[in-house]
This record gives sequence, C-alpha cells and structure tokens, in this order.
Amino acid sequence: MPCKQHTLSEEIPTIDLKKPCTSGYEMIGFKIKGGRKVPNCVPIKNSTELESYSDYPQAVSNNAKRGIELNEKNNNKCATQTGKVRAQQLAQGKAITEETIKRMYSYLSRAKTYYDDADTNDCGNISYLLWGGLAGLRWSESKLKELGKLEATQQERDKQIIEELKKMIKEYETKKKKKKKKKYPKK
Repeated sequence: MPCKQHTLSEEIPTIDLKKPCTSGYEMIGFKIKGGRKVPNCVPIKNSTELESYSDYPQAVSNNAKRGIELNEKNNNKCATQTGKVRAQQLAQGKAITEETIKRMYSYLSRAKTYYDDADTNDCGNISYLLWGGLAGLRWSESKLKELGKLEATQQERDKQIIEELKKMIKEYETKKKKKKKKKYPKK
C-alpha cells in the first residue's frame, strides 16, 4: 500500500509514443532519470549510421496504424514497449535497419499461426498488427531474400543438421565396433 507521499496516480508516468522526443532527437530505448523510466532521446545526427530501408508497402504502415488504434481502444494494454515503438516507426514511414527487419521476420513468422484478424480485442492480434501484420511478414521475408540474408540463415540451419547427423553416424559406428570387439575377443 502506498504511503501518503505516493499515490497510485503518480506511479506510472505516461509517455506520448507518437512523439516521445523533441525535434532533432530520436528515442533509443529507455533510461532511468530521477528514479523514473523515461525515453532515451539522442540526437539524430549522432545516432549510429546503419543502412536502413523504408520501402515497405503502405499496407505495413496501415496495419501498424490499425494496431495502434485497436490498442488504444483496449487501454494500451497490449504488446511490449518494443512492439509499440516499432508500430510508431512503421506508421510514420520511418526507415528501419536490417537487424530490425530480421526481428520483424522472426516475430511475424512465429506468431502467424496465432493471428486471427476477426478478433480485434485479442492482444496477440493487436501485437501482430503493430509489427506490420501479414504485409509486414511478406515484405520482411522478401527484403531479407533480396539482401541475401534469409537463404544464409537456412543454409546455416542445413549445415548444422548435417553436422549433427554426421556426429550421430560416427557415434553409432563407434558403438557398433565396440560391440563387435566384445563378441569376438582375440585369443
């Protein structure tokens, strides 16, 4: 129970996710300042220069906007802070990095099986829309293939499977040789 100095209304500060930083600054996560969690706003010119892409289709932005609207109707209770920030980026047509595209593809491909557009109050569906929805999945997959990143990941998985199979075969052959030696000991 809070003391007289702290009331429940003071516990969680609200942040305008549409524009958490002043002009010329961008939000890169959060930091603790004065005992409160606040946006970490850094100058745009000093941010790391990474190649980024904003060629995603309008449907990706529209899905993010729809997700934001549905989340607001549900008292902003759905999704992680990362998902909410991602939605703002996509809704505003901002460029996103290759690493972000990888995360988009990873999340959207995993969560696709749970997506049901009919249930507009389900947090899973809202989160999926915040990340760009089905259009975001198609675009991120296409972009990663274009960049040669998706095939590399599949090749790495195939190589790992082959190595595991080779190891299993070697272990099997070793066990087989040991059994053969035990059956017919040398005299």
